Amino acid sequence: MPACDPPLSKEELARWRRRFFTLAVGTALAIVVAAWLGRQLPLRSPGRIALAVLQGVATTVLIVAIARPMRHYDELQRRMQLEALALAFAGTAILGTAYGFLVNAG
Repeated sequence: MPACDPPLSKEELARWRRRFFTLAVGTALAIVVAAWLGRQLPLRSPGRIALAVLQGVATTVLIVAIARPMRHYDELQRRMQLEALALAFAGTAILGTAYGFLVNAG
């Protein structure tokens, strides 16, 4: 297992939290505004597709920002995070599948 980076100081952690909060709020606003603007455009129009791509890029940036601090985790924290992600993935798959079955049932 690769060595982890040294832990963040309190000042660095506070700075990271402020940046992350700003990024999260900005991402949420971008997604909501893009969705609102997209509803104004006709289906399959280039503008609507571009706004959908913008939403995907914004979501990707936020996911990367969430994953970056994992470099600072020790082996136990990384294992716990991996197990939590595996559980969340399985739970999401189950809920998505159940939703699909309910939609098909009417």
